Amino acid sequence: MYSNGTGDLNSGLVKVTAKLLDIEYLEIDVSTVTPKKDSKDVTPNLLKSKSLTGKFPVLETPEGFTIFEATSIAKYFARQRRGFYGNNDFESKEY
Repeated sequence: MYSNGTGDLNSGLVKVTAKLLDIEYLEIDVSTVTPKKDSKDVTPNLLKSKSLTGKFPVLETPEGFTIFEATSIAKYFARQRRGFYGNNDFESKEY
């Protein structure tokens, strides 16, 4: 998971969800560059290649997919544990 540091609440949501579900992940803290008005390179190359929105967290799954936004990543983690996110589509809509 790519995050922008320890004080980020969105990354915190993902970390808490992973801890509750006992899911292991690797966190990479990406330092962002403050854009300059006259600069064409707004963000570091790593940020450009991993985050289309320029926001964090971003998760790369073992299947090779990239998931953006903390809530989407938390839901992905929850779906990795059978029954945690509901046993069917109807139950999962309740979360």
